[in-house]
Amino acid sequence: MDEQVESELNKILVHAPRTLLGISYAFPFLINLRRAFPKAEINIITHPKFKNLFQLVPGEKFRCHDYDELQYSGMMQIHKYSVNLLDVFNIDLYFSLESNFTGAFMGFTFQAKERFGLKKQMSDLFYTHKLEISPDTNEWNKFLKLLKLKTAQELENEKFKMAELPPLVKNFEENPYIVISFEDEDLEQVRAGEWSDLISLMDDQRILFLCNPEKKEQLDFFIESLPDTNTYESYAHLDDIIQVGQVMAFARGVIGQNSGVMHFAGLLGTKMCIIDSKLNSSTAPMYTHGEFLHLSPTSKLENLVDQIYRFLDLC
Repeated sequence: MDEQVESELNKILVHAPRTLLGISYAFPFLINLRRAFPKAEINIITHPKFKNLFQLVPGEKFRCHDYDELQYSGMMQIHKYSVNLLDVFNIDLYFSLESNFTGAFMGFTFQAKERFGLKKQMSDLFYTHKLEISPDTNEWNKFLKLLKLKTAQELENEKFKMAELPPLVKNFEENPYIVISFEDEDLEQVRAGEWSDLISLMDDQRILFLCNPEKKEQLDFFIESLPDTNTYESYAHLDDIIQVGQVMAFARGVIGQNSGVMHFAGLLGTKMCIIDSKLNSSTAPMYTHGEFLHLSPTSKLENLVDQIYRFLDLC
């Protein structure tokens, strides 16, 4: 892109994905977007719970704006949101990383001069540039291809590169720990029993449990029932993605179900043990930098012993 065209691009607006996994896939896009337009002001519309996550993208900071699709779901509500976001105006480039009507219509309501998005049914009527891709295209490549519609600059596919996180857990070097990430259903009676059996296979481990704040009391009660062959700590920080990262990044390994939080652990390059018998490296590319094993929740306990010990050895 020549210098004159670049100098005319003052403001860029990005409609971020709605999920933690989607945002992690958008990191290479955002890094390359900044490289392509180093002087532009980059605004990001995202759900409030993911706002802090963009602090982890290396390089300059972005201007993030809260947006809840449940609150602004119809055409009039989307228009109202755009009009009332007073510090975002005169948008030169708009990129929607959500292939839905909201993402397409929002660029139109902001009156962005150029609007980029994925071709999908009637939504693409609001784009000035649309990308048609094959269903098997990886998410991060999909976003990079979208950016390629505007810039001739060579794009670097730096999967999951992110800024460093400071440690949150004390004595993590002297006393390394394993993280077990609990979804809410994991604390129900049947699932809790299965987890208790799984944890009984471990000895002399420092285990940190992650859960949502409202489940803290239930988690503490569960910990009291566990064998005293390990030491246990509970962290009720699943609602704060930065603190989750601070716990995950310095762990020996993470055990949990296939979920957004585990995707984030994969983003950090943490070794992991996924409680899912169907995943592999092609269906779960977010785990590229980590090691993961296939454990089915229905597996018999005697069949898990070797796999658990193998995972602990990897850590």
